[in-house]
Amino acid sequence: MVAASDRMRWSFGTLVVIALLLLAITTGRSSAAEFQIKTLSDTPLEFSQLDSGICTHELSGTIVRGSAEKVKEAILSLPGQDHDDKNFVICMNSSGGNLNEGFLIGKLIFENYFGTFVPENAECSSACAIAFMHGFVGIYDKFKPFRMLHPNGKLGFHAPSLPISSDMTTEVPMAMVNSAYDGALKTIAQIVDGAISSDPETDFIPLGLLREMLRTPPDEMRYVETLHDAFSWRIDIFPEELRAPQNFDLEVGFYQLCANLGYAVQGATIGDRIVTKELVNLYKTTGHYTALKSKSGYTLLKFAGQAEEQCHFGYDKTRDRFDVFAYREGQQIGNAWLNSVYLFPPTMPLVDLAR
Repeated sequence: MVAASDRMRWSFGTLVVIALLLLAITTGRSSAAEFQIKTLSDTPLEFSQLDSGICTHELSGTIVRGSAEKVKEAILSLPGQDHDDKNFVICMNSSGGNLNEGFLIGKLIFENYFGTFVPENAECSSACAIAFMHGFVGIYDKFKPFRMLHPNGKLGFHAPSLPISSDMTTEVPMAMVNSAYDGALKTIAQIVDGAISSDPETDFIPLGLLREMLRTPPDEMRYVETLHDAFSWRIDIFPEELRAPQNFDLEVGFYQLCANLGYAVQGATIGDRIVTKELVNLYKTTGHYTALKSKSGYTLLKFAGQAEEQCHFGYDKTRDRFDVFAYREGQQIGNAWLNSVYLFPPTMPLVDLAR
């Protein structure tokens, strides 16, 4: 007969399945480096400086209880800002730590219009990556994500671990199991809240990224590895000194730019996802297209296929951006400013972009 006290205790071995299914409030991929937040400049950046790689703040070390309070103190020490066209950018280099603190830091980043950046040779993973995804900036009457990753930086996600001893021979009190379960539900709610909102523009964690997080065990890491990852999860790639693929064909790149617009604007996908020289030759096949009035200095491309699809783009040297429009049957279906990284195929590994 099992004693009542024994019924209130589970061996850790019986919790393995639960551990695979639940999330909790700690992560298991952190180092012992002391958490630090440094103010490098109390002057916010102009809009044109945002993707220059300049940082106004620097976050590093293991995220622990109290880290968010340090970030809050750093923000409160800044002089008051009376403009809406300048923003701060925080560089991040941390292997993670306490996930709840990561959310709190992310909330501070979001509410105070901080962009986020993982610079060259830095890594931001686990709780740090959650905070990173809260990078948003205000540009006059617009509010947009600004989360930038250097091709030689690392940004990693995984499912957090249960805060229970890993000693498989240890019996775990029911109260501890219930506490872990309660923490798991709260964490799931936080992540889902970040993935689903009334306005897709303010989703911190795109659903595709959430799916990858839940698929990745706590002792593994899902890094942002390709342009497809970055485009899909709304992460900007540091645009300076990029290296074009070997035998890069600029004409193919222009068509790829147009095909990649669908990543930036929902419903604006035209042409094939991966553009080749053979497809370009096919796209240029003469057919019937609705005449479009071309802007001065803009190029008009036609995509042969079942639908009448066209792309209209121009390059703004001062912004170092392409102004890209997509049309279907003469009707505009999308427009966005894209940097030069969108000239490349989405399958391209990020490390191949860095010089």
